[in-house]
Amino acid sequence: MSVVLLQQNIQHMDEDLIARLEAAAQPRELIVSTDPAEYMDRIEDVEIIAGHPSAEVLFAAENCRWVQVFSAGADALLMKHPEARDMDFQLTNVSGIHAISITEHIFSLLLTLARSIHVAIRAQADRDWVKHDHADVQEVAGTTMCLIGVGSIGSRVARTAHAMGMTVLGVRRHKGLDVPQGVSEVYGPDQLGEAMGRADWVVCCAPHTPGTHELVKEEHFRAMQPHAHFINIGRGKVVVEPALVRALQEGWIKGAGLDVTYEEPLPTDSPLWDMGNVIVTSHYSGQSESYGERATEVLLDNLVRFNEGRPLNNLVDKKLGY
Repeated sequence: MSVVLLQQNIQHMDEDLIARLEAAAQPRELIVSTDPAEYMDRIEDVEIIAGHPSAEVLFAAENCRWVQVFSAGADALLMKHPEARDMDFQLTNVSGIHAISITEHIFSLLLTLARSIHVAIRAQADRDWVKHDHADVQEVAGTTMCLIGVGSIGSRVARTAHAMGMTVLGVRRHKGLDVPQGVSEVYGPDQLGEAMGRADWVVCCAPHTPGTHELVKEEHFRAMQPHAHFINIGRGKVVVEPALVRALQEGWIKGAGLDVTYEEPLPTDSPLWDMGNVIVTSHYSGQSESYGERATEVLLDNLVRFNEGRPLNNLVDKKLGY
């Protein structure tokens, strides 16, 4: 019997959800486990893999026809193991389920930097009543955001920024697509420096693909205004990190909010840890109490589509990486 392998901790799933998955998986057997000892002896029967599959499991599952990753980006698989791009399986992601949590995380970083809350938190730890003058804080209404990546996440960020009175400039690979609500102008990647130079806030939502690897370089940080901030919740490898560090150290830009870094975990000797104008969060902007439920709903819908021979939702172009 063919197998649907869901690499999840079954203890975190309720019985009703498991029953729904078992029904949708029919006529295949559903195996829910993160322990290779519980499924590797059946790996030749695995037709569908879902969750966060390792390369070891994927390459061993020679009869796999479809992989549903429980992440928006496929870089953990396709960039680390480019040979997977030529394998004969469909790849889908859960793009879209993170839009709420990541948008809220972006604006948490943005408003913290704008109102110098990070300075206040550090001062509180020292019981230090630090006073701020008007130059230390800013209003975001009336400012301009450059949004690198205007997919499902970027579209929600744009709407939120627009609602807060910000002007949004979008940077995307395909300029000719419909302009998302809240975006006033669209630039191509070759115009990145121009767009970043106009912005008070540069927010990177881009996935890590062959086309975005080290997209944001020194020339782009030099184009930014000295009062501007850089926020990255996309992927760390989209940015040339030494250039970002230099921009922060030498005052090309005012500060940064980073949920992702080039190497993760961020090495303990990274200068980013000790910069007073930087906020580092440990790549959790997409997390929320609803994550597992939303990801599973994508899987359930696609299982029905797969069984009926219909196109899958959130299909990833393995060559492009998104």
